[in-house]
Amino acid sequence: MEPAPDNFALLYKNSLGGDVDPRQMGIGSTDGYASLRNPGGGGMSYRTNESQNGTGLGIEILSFNTLLVSKPAAVYTTFLLKVDIKGAEKSLFPGNTSGINQFPLIIMEPHDWLLPGQQTSVDFFRFHASAGREFSMKHENIASIAHHPTLIPAPTTAPIVPSTVTAKVA
Repeated sequence: MEPAPDNFALLYKNSLGGDVDPRQMGIGSTDGYASLRNPGGGGMSYRTNESQNGTGLGIEILSFNTLLVSKPAAVYTTFLLKVDIKGAEKSLFPGNTSGINQFPLIIMEPHDWLLPGQQTSVDFFRFHASAGREFSMKHENIASIAHHPTLIPAPTTAPIVPSTVTAKVA
């Protein structure tokens, strides 16, 4: 999903021939509409504004729950969710996160540095902690890793007995 027309054109081109469903729209905690604006940083600085106040390009916002309903679990497997939405993560995580929690791996690029004092990542961290997920970070990306049964090896049937090492001092 990508709301910006120029970035969507690149996404579409890169996904040709793959089992990909590119959609030119935004993601949010609820279905609705927003305006898209670019505050001047090129193709990598688009931001959405939940209220359509007449400025920017009007775009559709789709919730995770609506998206997942359109992708039946019998056919599709959720695995990786990459969130890089320039501060809109603040409006993505305070709602119903049951759909988001279906992804074993979530990689999010926080934008608190871009919007100081707005605490854009607080609800993501609340979701992450309340879901009991693991955490890893590299550069600007945070990985939230679920304790997913298919990712954790099954326990062995035989108990593991610790070995004893004896050292002889001469």
